[in-house]
Amino acid sequence: MFLKGPEGLATAEDGVEVDLERSDGFKVKWGRDLEQTENGKKEGKFVWYGTIHPGEEAILVSEWDVRAPVDAEWRVKSR
Repeated sequence: MFLKGPEGLATAEDGVEVDLERSDGFKVKWGRDLEQTENGKKEGKFVWYGTIHPGEEAILVSEWDVRAPVDAEWRVKSR
């Protein structure tokens, strides 16, 4: 599996914010939650940072390149 987006996150180290240069100011970094930044990259977990004001919306997109055998069985797990 290879992270394709958000751009710049794949090469960032754990806990280092990546400025996405978005007009809404959102940034992203590897981490498990707002306090724990160790092993986020290893676990494939990252945190978005930004502010959404009442009545506004923000679209946050992540993109992964996943390779598997043709006969692989996929399951989706959500929180």
